[in-house]
Amino acid sequence: MAILNLDYCNNEGGYSDGEIESELLQIVKESDDYNEILKKDDRWPIFYHLSPLRENVFNWYPFKKDASLLEIGSGCGALTGLFCSKVKEVKSIELTEIRGKINYERNKKHTNLELIIGNFNIIPLEEKFDYIILNGVLEYAGSFTETEDPYTDFLKKVKTFLKPNGILLIAIENRFGIKYFNGAVEDHTSRLFSGINNYAGINSVKTFTKGELSGLLRDAGFKNFKYFYPVPDYKFPEVLYTDKSLDLMNFNIRNNVYNANRLLFYNEEEVQNTLTKEGIIEHFFNSFIVEIFNGERDSEKDTIIYAKFNNDRKDRFKISTKIIENNNKLKVEKEALNQKAQRHL
Repeated sequence: MAILNLDYCNNEGGYSDGEIESELLQIVKESDDYNEILKKDDRWPIFYHLSPLRENVFNWYPFKKDASLLEIGSGCGALTGLFCSKVKEVKSIELTEIRGKINYERNKKHTNLELIIGNFNIIPLEEKFDYIILNGVLEYAGSFTETEDPYTDFLKKVKTFLKPNGILLIAIENRFGIKYFNGAVEDHTSRLFSGINNYAGINSVKTFTKGELSGLLRDAGFKNFKYFYPVPDYKFPEVLYTDKSLDLMNFNIRNNVYNANRLLFYNEEEVQNTLTKEGIIEHFFNSFIVEIFNGERDSEKDTIIYAKFNNDRKDRFKISTKIIENNNKLKVEKEALNQKAQRHL
């Protein structure tokens, strides 16, 4: 059974969906069949926290099985179980007590998991990790890191817990995401154009353009990193592109917003097509996933340049398709996303 560590729990506030989190705790205590819950309850927090589509953000990544992984800001545990199935040891940190308990209830069956509730900045971790995950966390560093430069300082601290050849994986929104120019409210503030206007008057959250994020990583001491572009965004990705697969872009991929009504000022597919032809589409994807190396990248390693997920189908048809590059050669790899899909594959 997983370990629940409350030694550093100070009942700190943090990002919250409110009273519905108490409902979520009761749901995960009573059932692990979230598909049935999702059929009956279409409220955004229920869908966001319980949908299996959340795993698309990292279920494609080739984690090493004998590795250790630190998940900072695990929320309600949408990804924690995935990590437990991929690597040997998982430590998961969550700031708020109720979210940590939701995570524990849904993932307590995993014997390779320690869940720590508390502020990452005060937890005395003694080990270094092969992987560290920041999934929707970096943008909040200003609210839990009290320094003059909280985003850089937070990343510098995270870096100290990576092994010499460890990998940091960050998923975050792009403040210049195309949806924000086309009538979608900013994901964190629920306001039109607040990210585009560089969060004027807002100090609690901040996302970055690709150039800003790259500069932030360099300031924190990282020199080697690679971008992936999830569509429609990192929360529920359906397709994953890289700079080497932009010519495969399918402009019919849904690019809508799940949790809010939105305006539409122009034909988004046509604008995306033009941005691609102009060679600048990389700056306007709604989200980034960044693979960051603490040292030099292994040039002999297989590199995923494209991925497509089909886990919105019936269980027996849930597969992923990846295009992988190695030494300038390409191969296609298909993988079952659950045991039932193995036969179909």
